[in-house]
Amino acid sequence: MQKKKTCGNFLFLCSVLTLCFVSPVYANEVATKIESLSDFLLQIVQAAGVIVILFGIFSFGAGWLAHDSSQQFQGVRVIIGGLIMLCASALLSLLK
Repeated sequence: MQKKKTCGNFLFLCSVLTLCFVSPVYANEVATKIESLSDFLLQIVQAAGVIVILFGIFSFGAGWLAHDSSQQFQGVRVIIGGLIMLCASALLSLLK
């Protein structure tokens, strides 16, 4: 019984020491790749935001010509959503 307990303690000590002395080998390369992917996705969201804003302006204009207040309201909501998408990178940098 004592031999199993000593072996278990030795394995636990080895695993703790291994975790303590592990150095990040390629952490910088991985971080730069993740950062570039994040920047790319933010650019896609910003481009989609511009498209959504243009669609919202079109929707608001169509509602204005038809004197339809619900379509005008929907157009304003879409424009605000597009502005949020356009400013997503600035909002995320404020949260960091």
